[in-house]
Amino acid sequence: MEHFALDETLKLLNGLHDDPSKRLEIGKYVQKHGKIAVFGYGSLLSNPIEYINETIFNCTLYGYTKGFICEDFIYRGTTNFTGLTMGLQQDFYGIC
Repeated sequence: MEHFALDETLKLLNGLHDDPSKRLEIGKYVQKHGKIAVFGYGSLLSNPIEYINETIFNCTLYGYTKGFICEDFIYRGTTNFTGLTMGLQQDFYGIC
């Protein structure tokens, strides 16, 4: 991948948008090794519950699918670069 294209792609990642020195460091690594590994971490909940009075183990929720579908700019991203958090989406055939 051409350096300019890689740099433009890295600008899309939270934490690298305003850090040209870090993007240059990554670009040099890719040139030297010809590869890059990307790891992303995110909480399952954007606003964790402080208190739970009951826990139900081994339960199944029918009619929903879970996935990184909630665009978030408050806890996990910015208004220009939203982060994705885990959420539920209605799906007639879904099972969680």
